[in-house]
Amino acid sequence: MNYNSIRSALGFISLMLSMQGYAQVTQTNNNILLANPYLGCNAGSTQPLRIYTKNNFPINFRTADIDRMRLNETVTTTINGYTTAKNGFLGLSPTGTFWSGGLGNPGPFSRLHLDDGGNPLLGTYRPWMRNGIYMSGNNDMMYVGQLYRAGQDESDAVIAWGDNKYSPAGPDHLRFLFMGNGYEGEEVTRINGDGFFGIGNFDIAGQDPNERLDLINRTIRIRRLIPDYNNDTLSRVVVVDSTGRLHWRRISTWPPTGGGGGGCEWTLSGGANNNNVLTAFGTSTICPNDANRVGIGTTNPLAKLHVRVVPGSAANYGAYFHLDNVGGAGAAIEVNGPGLFNVGADVNVQGAQSATWTEGNVGVRSNALAGIPGYTYSNRAYTGNASVGAVGGVQVTDNFIFDGQTSVGSTATVVNNYGFRAQLWNYGTVTNNYGGHFWSWGPPGTLTNSYGVLAIAEGGTNNYGLLAYAPVAANSNAAWIAGTGVITGGAWSPSDASLKTDIQELALDQATSPLDQLHLHTYSYDLEQFPYMGLPVGEQVGLLAQELEEVLPRLVTEVTAPEHKDREGNILQSAVPFKAVNYTGLIPYLVAGYQAQQQQLAEQGARIAQMQEQLAACCAGLPVDADQRDLLNQAVPGQAADRTMTIAPNPFEGQTTIRYKLDHSGRMQLMANSADGKQLRVLNEANLEADQYQFEWNTSDLAPGLYYVTLLLDGEPIVKKAVKVK
Repeated sequence: MNYNSIRSALGFISLMLSMQGYAQVTQTNNNILLANPYLGCNAGSTQPLRIYTKNNFPINFRTADIDRMRLNETVTTTINGYTTAKNGFLGLSPTGTFWSGGLGNPGPFSRLHLDDGGNPLLGTYRPWMRNGIYMSGNNDMMYVGQLYRAGQDESDAVIAWGDNKYSPAGPDHLRFLFMGNGYEGEEVTRINGDGFFGIGNFDIAGQDPNERLDLINRTIRIRRLIPDYNNDTLSRVVVVDSTGRLHWRRISTWPPTGGGGGGCEWTLSGGANNNNVLTAFGTSTICPNDANRVGIGTTNPLAKLHVRVVPGSAANYGAYFHLDNVGGAGAAIEVNGPGLFNVGADVNVQGAQSATWTEGNVGVRSNALAGIPGYTYSNRAYTGNASVGAVGGVQVTDNFIFDGQTSVGSTATVVNNYGFRAQLWNYGTVTNNYGGHFWSWGPPGTLTNSYGVLAIAEGGTNNYGLLAYAPVAANSNAAWIAGTGVITGGAWSPSDASLKTDIQELALDQATSPLDQLHLHTYSYDLEQFPYMGLPVGEQVGLLAQELEEVLPRLVTEVTAPEHKDREGNILQSAVPFKAVNYTGLIPYLVAGYQAQQQQLAEQGARIAQMQEQLAACCAGLPVDADQRDLLNQAVPGQAADRTMTIAPNPFEGQTTIRYKLDHSGRMQLMANSADGKQLRVLNEANLEADQYQFEWNTSDLAPGLYYVTLLLDGEPIVKKAVKVK
């Protein structure tokens, strides 16, 4: 499209707008004929100028046939792995490549996106960068705007920039410039990607701040000191090293003369009755260095610090560190060298005489007291780390955080011998109380065997690999195991008569009647909603606790599965209350059911034997089967071999089924007779084809006893015995 075409199109649009019409200016030869074409409203217009699309399309502005500006439609796009709505975002760019074809057309990143033709840096985008100005150029970015806290009425004002933190070209800086002399002006302050804040013109010095607060020149001035910050009780002063870094120092160690000390590390202050150990005391030719040892109470120190306490007092301390509301460590000991056996601290205590377990010989004692109101994240009496560095060639056979052995001589007597002992007594409010908390974890594929607790007990009269107590109460479990468990020696339940009272025998009908009310179900556990309860996978068969509770409430209890946390303490699944079933408690009812079933079978066997004797006595002389065990099943002479009749069940109570097979078509009659031969009734008669048939015989109006059923086909009979019982 040439310039005249553009002028013609703009004039045509103006004309159409004044006529309240619609214009399409992208057609061939749509030259604008007006002398001074423009898109807008004249001075007499009473309506605003509107540029819009009826459908959901963006509005692009082009010059030199190049996209320069874009106003987004209602659209959602995935940028840097984040899906975000970009409705009404406006972008300005000399090329417009990042919305018109480049980078997957992600479009403007925020309410206003200013691009200088560089890479907009998809990796630095976050979905909260929407209500602000996003700037990209030279393969770097900056964002000035708001950061909304999700679900909260809280917004932060944010200045964000990047990237190149770890590349030779970085890190990029946030700079404050005063535009005086020079092309870039004069730098006043800069912040780098490491969070170091520099004051001064670091650009001229060719340096970068490397402390949280770094001054390139000059110093800090406080114009008002007294009386605002005067405190004569403080015992620390601020000092500066040769590089200009600030440190603090105790006033009590300040050199009395010389101003800078003599470099002495340890010495005695000297004088009668004054044997205090001082540091940096002054010049001396006998100052110890890092190769010397320090002895307190001994002239032959065996370690970097050797403290010897002469017995005689009620409590002797080799070292006592007391920190009261002061951060840091009470004692820091470092041993670093190629020794065969490196020990951070070796404590040897002996000679105590005591009659209570709270006293005696204690190798190491540590106390951590949180006694000041306020927030304390953790309170640890003892913490230890045993780590193996990620360095090739390092091999460690055993890695222990805590390694202890208790030994008792052959002539000594010990009542309780503990490998590890922990007791927790709480009189306040405690959320979680752990007598022992063990977590064994490693990325999948890095551990062969992972043991949360490995307990071995052997050699005793009574061996307990794991002994756990919990009072019998609601939600009180001596052991909670989420997942499958294996007990190779079997699980035993206490059932000794000496442990029981009020023992009474339960009648069989009382024990078996609940079984008739139980219903089995197939089901699968909801592993998606409860992924951390260790529930079994796949289709299961069992009872529903709610149904069992209505029949046998003593076999159902309320249980709460504890909350599940990750290694950082974050809650992955809250506590889950549910009903649990004691399937072991069903065994006595199953035993009673088996016994009742055996008793019923014996009674039925006796009744069947009695009926067989009655049948044998009353049916003597009639044609019957050879073994006398079944009902009459012998046809009269001349009967076809493939014509049959059966009665089942037999004996029966109120109803039975007569099944018969006809070998040819003819007139069929089915009749019933009493034991004395009197005809009772014709059950069924019809002209039938050769086939198999059955008849449902309702005998509710007949008295118990022996009957005969006759099948006639064209006068040829088959006779069967039928027995009705109570």
